[in-house]
Amino acid sequence: MPKTIKKVQEVVARAMKNGESKSHPYEGSYNGSVFTLYHYGTPILMFDPSDNRIIETGGWSNSDRDAIYSALAHFGYNAWVTGSERVAKKEGFEQMGSFHIKRY
Repeated sequence: MPKTIKKVQEVVARAMKNGESKSHPYEGSYNGSVFTLYHYGTPILMFDPSDNRIIETGGWSNSDRDAIYSALAHFGYNAWVTGSERVAKKEGFEQMGSFHIKRY
């Protein structure tokens, strides 16, 4: 089971209030309709808090998984976040995977 990262939840709270927040290695931004969470500068979650909808996830490390889980928990979105799939290689570079997320 993923662990909750308090730093991520603090980043989410500040970004929702101020539009953006940084606490290395996490960043959050909120443009009034979509919240985006970054880990080391890479977007790993796009979430629409107005209708509690995940738009997109990315990443594949355990820390990415835990950060996504922590951000969703902040919004009251109770879900299991499990392993990522790597997507096709393109021109020698592997694209980011996407986590499986199931609400409970």
